[in-house]
Amino acid sequence: MRRALAIEEGDKIAVSMVEGEKGVIMIRPVRSVAEMTYGLARALSPHTPDQTHADAKKERDAFETGTAEAAMKPLTPPTMSTPTPQ
Repeated sequence: MRRALAIEEGDKIAVSMVEGEKGVIMIRPVRSVAEMTYGLARALSPHTPDQTHADAKKERDAFETGTAEAAMKPLTPPTMSTPTPQ
């Protein structure tokens, strides 16, 4: 059964009754959420471990500039366009 379920001694399992089936139980392995997601944030991060501090600072500065420009846009009066003579 362990081989079929890919579990080893000490692994956690869930045992439940199968609804509508008298005397039938279901056994399935239970994986820890912490174990399943360990390292996921690093793997999905756009930053590489060898990214330099200067690269991170440049990225942060670009973010701050973009955020400031977006925040100021509604406060900036519309520009008047001058008609071009024909």
